[in-house]
Amino acid sequence: MDMNKEKFSLLVPMAASAIDINVPIQFRHNIENGFMNCIWSVLSINLDKFTDIYFIYLKEYNDKYNIKDQLKAELNKVAIKDKFIDKNIHFYELNYPTTSQAATIYATILDAEIEGPICIKDTDNLCETNKIEIGNYILSYSLEDTALVDPQHKSYIDLDDQQFITNTIEKRVVSDRFNCGGYVFADSNDFCIAYNSIIDYADNDNHLYMSHIIYWLTLYKDIKFRPIECTNYIDFEIE
Repeated sequence: MDMNKEKFSLLVPMAASAIDINVPIQFRHNIENGFMNCIWSVLSINLDKFTDIYFIYLKEYNDKYNIKDQLKAELNKVAIKDKFIDKNIHFYELNYPTTSQAATIYATILDAEIEGPICIKDTDNLCETNKIEIGNYILSYSLEDTALVDPQHKSYIDLDDQQFITNTIEKRVVSDRFNCGGYVFADSNDFCIAYNSIIDYADNDNHLYMSHIIYWLTLYKDIKFRPIECTNYIDFEIE
């Protein structure tokens, strides 16, 4: 590990719902490459900048599927071992299902005492990019570039003429670019401030979308987010 490297944490949340009768999509193994989808999703982005990676999962999933042991085994496979060799790998277990991905991230930041810049990567899809760096970004993809997408279940982004994100809108197609499963925050504390500021205004299930966090930071802290354009988007749910 390069001791002079700024800490940059990749958070991989997989704990937003309680256990059901099916193996969750992120823990299923891909037929072509044999990896669990959650690992494949992480491998699709450039990991060079990260110092720490947190795999976040529910205790009840681990009790049923031995998720931690499966993750360790996958990370030790010769084909991908070098990708993680200089990273601090953390297996973070939540004892309870959260109400949203934002709640999962908030709980992990507090309990694991994560500081500094963070990147959050969804595990129900993959998208390829080599451009992730410290800052405030949303991974994005164009509707025009894929036929395999459910447009009604995406978050869409509006850009101004300087290519800054002015708004993120859930479930309504307002542009040809949608969030494809990744968010970068220059400071994890900004995320926590936003979460605490809006959680009381969430719906009856306390469900907050990541877009709500980003919109609040844009509106009330004047934090400017830019898109990172990705390639080869795959939605595991409809693959």
